[in-house]
Amino acid sequence: MVGDRLYTDIAVADQSDVMSILVLSGESTREDVKTSDVKPNVILEDLSEITKML
Repeated sequence: MVGDRLYTDIAVADQSDVMSILVLSGESTREDVKTSDVKPNVILEDLSEITKML
């Protein structure tokens, strides 16, 4: 699951036991991750970094 919101996109992935990728080009920030119980598996600055992962 790729998303930019911890409390929706990444939370759904967390509940579904699938890999989660948070992109920081949207709503959530690294500071949000530090204070949240929901933790993504991967954090990327933007979607263009996904091609580097592949």
